[in-house]
Amino acid sequence: MTGSMVRVHKEILDRIEEKPIRAVFLDTPAGFQLNADILSQKAREYFQKHFRVKMEPVLFKDFSRATPLEVKEAAHTIMNAHFIFSGPGSPTYALKNWLGNPVGDAIKKSLYRGSHLVFASAASLCVGEYSMPVYEIYKVGEDPFWVNGLNLLGDMGLNLAVIPHWNNAEGENHDTRFCYIGESRLKVLENQLPDLAIIIGIDEHTAGIFDLSEGRCSVKGVGQVVVRKKGRSKIFPDGSTFGFDELAPSRERNTQAKDMSSLVSTREPLLTKISELEGKFLRTLNDRGDIASAILIPEELLKYIHKAKEKGETSDTLLNAYERLADMQMKMVSQAAKVSKKDTHLLSSLMELLITVRNELREKEKWELADKIREEMARLGIILEDIKKKTRRKTHGATQSSPK
Repeated sequence: MTGSMVRVHKEILDRIEEKPIRAVFLDTPAGFQLNADILSQKAREYFQKHFRVKMEPVLFKDFSRATPLEVKEAAHTIMNAHFIFSGPGSPTYALKNWLGNPVGDAIKKSLYRGSHLVFASAASLCVGEYSMPVYEIYKVGEDPFWVNGLNLLGDMGLNLAVIPHWNNAEGENHDTRFCYIGESRLKVLENQLPDLAIIIGIDEHTAGIFDLSEGRCSVKGVGQVVVRKKGRSKIFPDGSTFGFDELAPSRERNTQAKDMSSLVSTREPLLTKISELEGKFLRTLNDRGDIASAILIPEELLKYIHKAKEKGETSDTLLNAYERLADMQMKMVSQAAKVSKKDTHLLSSLMELLITVRNELREKEKWELADKIREEMARLGIILEDIKKKTRRKTHGATQSSPK
């Protein structure tokens, strides 16, 4: 990341209405590198320095070594983020760890739910239906070939291959354009693509910003974005925009695209309300340290969830809402130790709310989250025992029952 991209990131961050902005850094593309954690730290420092945005790391280096809970937590964090950034590394390594599991699914779902997905370098190679394995071709010397990408815009009827570092000139005495592979190998790759496929070339220090709801792409930065099909290119400089019809004629897109009214949308009313209450919750709990007021916010959110259930809200959205409510509850658990022992009413209210949320999570079979709440409460000396249709709470030798 360089200073030339500051205005690009700022423009995207300024589009996010929810506050505080939930930004995450996804480290998978560089997960195999020994300096992966250093790269993650530098990225987070960059956003803190230039935009005063606290970026949460999503440490998902290796799917094969992740526990089911770690996979679910990574997917949960991605689904709840407003701004998702991922960058350098290996595209094939990233795809190996994203495709066919909840984390890869969360990346795509978050995009269509209104999150802002910012993929640079290796991560951007994963965006299209076709991904170029640059290391295998450029470093290992394998014959040019494509691998399956995330196909994030396939539901828009767009068959794309995204290639960053389009104008790279590091080779000096050999051609390193087109992400280091040079023109001769690019032509081989082009011949392997189906007729409807389009290559999107993005110069260094440049961004192509795709607006799914508008069906347009805008170009920002010091270079250009190139739309290329079978060797023929259209060039779009900084400040220009082009419609998705440049990537596929509307008649072709209409035969492939799904009903976009159900795919591209602003956040659902329930998710919008969650974001609003989350911001209020964090300000109340962290900035003001007002536990008594903070406890009222999850209670308010729980009421909205119940109303959404009555109105027939989709199960995916409800599960997302419960997970984010559980996240609030975990923060409340960590603050519970600060509640004065004399303030028994506040402490009791907090415990009852935690138990209520936990029981609803159990009904939704979100066992890991429910168990995590119980474990955190146990650290505070509060033991929960589930017996038939009731949950017993034991504190310092006393036992109380709550309805299951």
